[in-house]
Amino acid sequence: MNSKSSSVFVFLFFACVCFSCTCAILPTAVITNKLPSSSSSQLWVECSGQKTDERNQTIPFNGEHIWTFEDLRGPIQGSCDFRWNGKGQFFLVVGYGVDCLGDTSPCHWTVKQDGFYLSRSPCFAEKKHDWDIAGDV
Repeated sequence: MNSKSSSVFVFLFFACVCFSCTCAILPTAVITNKLPSSSSSQLWVECSGQKTDERNQTIPFNGEHIWTFEDLRGPIQGSCDFRWNGKGQFFLVVGYGVDCLGDTSPCHWTVKQDGFYLSRSPCFAEKKHDWDIAGDV
């Protein structure tokens, strides 16, 4: 192998390694706050099993936050605890039994006053959970 072809080989090797690291598809949940617009419309969310240390977030009205969950070489389970206006809920947002697992697009969760909606696209959302009183979660 001459020096030019060995340089091309090294470049292609590192390009492939870098590309595969940045483009790996990890389970992702996008959570959007569609609660009524008021002073109490802040949504508090804490998720576990995610890739970053950003475990909890307060999401404002019409805001969204994206959580990416780790692939721990086993079943991927990502759960979140939701709190709003004295109500709460805790459930899997990605994992076994969540309809969008295995899809390459994120799981989109929309939080509304009457509950939690899951969609793979903005065109269709299905209600999956109701709110509970925060003390019962």
